[in-house]
Order: sequence, then C-alpha cells, then structure tokens
Amino acid sequence: MIKTHTEKSGKLLPYVFLLTFIAGITVGGTLVRFAPGTNVFEASDAPKSLIFANSFKSFLKPCLIIWVFGFTRYSVYFSSGMLAYRGGILGFAIGCIIKNFGLSAAILSTLPQNLIFFPFLLFVSLVAAGQRKNSTYLTVLLIIFFACAFSALIDTFITAHLIRLKL
Repeated sequence: MIKTHTEKSGKLLPYVFLLTFIAGITVGGTLVRFAPGTNVFEASDAPKSLIFANSFKSFLKPCLIIWVFGFTRYSVYFSSGMLAYRGGILGFAIGCIIKNFGLSAAILSTLPQNLIFFPFLLFVSLVAAGQRKNSTYLTVLLIIFFACAFSALIDTFITAHLIRLKL
C-alpha cells in the first residue's frame, strides 16, 4: 500500500513542481501592482564578462541548492520552495518590464535564456526528488554547470542584442 502511494505521488511530482513554479510567477507578477517605483531598469555599459559572471551565478545558485538538498529526505520541499521563489522573481521581473516597456520587451528580455534554464531547473528538481546518490547524480552536477553556462551565454549575448533592437 505504501509503495503504491509512493508510485502515484512520484508520477504527480512533475505537475506539482510545474504548478508551484507557475504559482510563483503569478504571485511575483501580482506584486508588481503593489510595489512602488518599479522602474529599476537602466542602460548599462558593463563588460560582457561581468554580465556573464553575474548571470551564471544567478542561474547556478538555485540549481546547486536543489542539488545539495537532493541528498536529504526533504528535497521535494526545498525544490518546491526554490521553484516558487525563482518563479516569483521571474514573474516580478516580467511584470516590471511590461509595466515600463511593454509586452514585446518582456518577451525579448526574459524568454530566450529561460527557455533553457527553467525546464532544466524543473529537471534538476525531479532528479533531486528521486534522491539518486550515485555517479549518475554526480553527472547531473556537471550538466548543471553546462546548462547554466549556456543560459548565461544566451542572456549575455542574444538577449542583450534583442533588447537593443527593441529599445
């Protein structure tokens, strides 16, 4: 009976994670209405290496947190919390961009890198929830670095170019 319950909850886990992430986006987007002075975006002439480093760290932190907590029995809760948090950040950022620059700017500035990063973040959450504590789980760590680097490259070069074309 317990094994059957675990199998059923395991099949629902991707949907739970996805709904948690969507709920975070919704809450973050709603908070823009109540936040005073959400015009926090400025043009920057920062070097591409600095933009890449900051973007890479931003993508890497939640993945590493989820990966580390994959060794505990509470990995599902930490993964859900991290997905809701990152969804909230994304929802708030999209809301601010829409409020200040319009929908097309929001799509151009957030969609390219997040098409790679957020499906991957969901994947890492599912792997961590499975609590694989062997060489396969260490392989996921290497994949984390490559996926975060790829997302940061897209964020640094492609997204910046798209934003310049729009604005």
